[in-house]
Amino acid sequence: MRKRLIVKKNKVNIVPLIDIIFLMLVFFMLATNFSEHKELNFLSENKKETINKANEDKVFVIKIIDNEYVVKDKKILVDDIEESYLKKWSSLSFKKIVVINDKKSKFQKLISILDLINKYGIKNVNFSNEPS
Repeated sequence: MRKRLIVKKNKVNIVPLIDIIFLMLVFFMLATNFSEHKELNFLSENKKETINKANEDKVFVIKIIDNEYVVKDKKILVDDIEESYLKKWSSLSFKKIVVINDKKSKFQKLISILDLINKYGIKNVNFSNEPS
């Protein structure tokens, strides 16, 4: 008489795994801080269209040339731009800011000035990447 060997197959029960995944999903959804991302929307225009002679006194132009800021044809530090212009923006006669970035300048220079403009809540900003 032969004995039959009974082999029990192990089954993987995935129900507890699904429960754990859903618990983790709920935990991370509740623990996540959903905040609205701030973004800057802008249209890049031709420098000649942006700055015309009739509105030149109402436009504040910041040029970034060879990694240096230039305002009214004078080299200036970013701290001086903040102190002299951006902090006093509401009392100045300027209506908009134009940032002109040459292609040789570092991207960080442009980002630094945009951060300052955003810090003071100035919304009317135009950009150009044409050389001055």
